[in-house]
Amino acid sequence: MKKSNLVAAIAAASVLPLAALSTANAGDDYHMKVDRKLLQSSTGIAELHRDLDKQAREICESVGYNMREVSRFHSCKEDVLDIAVEEIDHSRLTAYHNSEDGDIRLSRQ
Repeated sequence: MKKSNLVAAIAAASVLPLAALSTANAGDDYHMKVDRKLLQSSTGIAELHRDLDKQAREICESVGYNMREVSRFHSCKEDVLDIAVEEIDHSRLTAYHNSEDGDIRLSRQ
C-alpha cells in the first residue's frame, strides 16, 4: 500500500486522504472524515476509532475486497486503519489503537 498521497488532517472536521489500495485502483485516492474534536476525551477517542474502523471497512469494500476473502479484507482494513491513525498523529488515539482490546486507561494530554 502506498503512503505517498497521505496528508495529515489539521482542521477540526477534516478529511484524511488515503492512497490507492490496489493495482487496479492505482490512480484513485480515498478519504476518511476525521472529527478532531473527538480527540479531547477518552470516549471521543473510542468513538473516533470506531468511526475510522467503519470507514476503513467501506474503503476496502469499495476496492473489491469482501468478507469472502476474509484474510485480504482484514489485512486491507487494518492497513487503512493503521495509516489513518498514524496520519492523525495523536498519542492517545495511537495508544488506543495499539491496545489489544481498545480498553486502556488514557492519560490526560
